Amino acid sequence: MGAIIFAAYMHIWVYIAGGREGITETWKAVIYASTPSLLLGWIPVVGFVMWAWSLVLIIIGIRELQEMTTTRAVLAVFIGYLILAALGVTLVGSMLAGILSVS
Repeated sequence: MGAIIFAAYMHIWVYIAGGREGITETWKAVIYASTPSLLLGWIPVVGFVMWAWSLVLIIIGIRELQEMTTTRAVLAVFIGYLILAALGVTLVGSMLAGILSVS
């Protein structure tokens, strides 16, 4: 379920970057690219390598399936990840601020 939601989220950025082939193509790229990370991501050192490889695969998959340039595909993926990271940092910061203000 998480992969479907993530694919829909990524499609927003792919569409903004110029991908017009439809959400199904973005979904395929995200699902196929997630496979190495899902299969071997639980191994401590290998997990980071598989995450990085999945990131490369999602860029290649979006580039090919959405018929975009590499630059636009990289832009779409990195903006999507940066916004998720910013939201995560904000959420963790808010939680820590709440915990620290209570004590």
